[in-house]
Amino acid sequence: MSIIIKLKNLFLKFGKFIQNIINFLLLFVVYFVGIGLTSLISKLVHKTFLFLNGNKKSYWDENKVIAEDKETSGRMF
Repeated sequence: MSIIIKLKNLFLKFGKFIQNIINFLLLFVVYFVGIGLTSLISKLVHKTFLFLNGNKKSYWDENKVIAEDKETSGRMF
């Protein structure tokens, strides 16, 4: 019976080892495909996602919402 328990523990350790390797490889591939290719393509087409310009005083956008009366709004809820 002790051989079966030792064999079970050996397989559990082997399973954890394989699990660590597979998780590392999957995360590595997902990161470099998702982040790396996106970065590479955006650099090739000169795309910036933050829209930062050095000539602005502020990066706040103006709010163009028109205030409405309570009567025109009606009951909201």
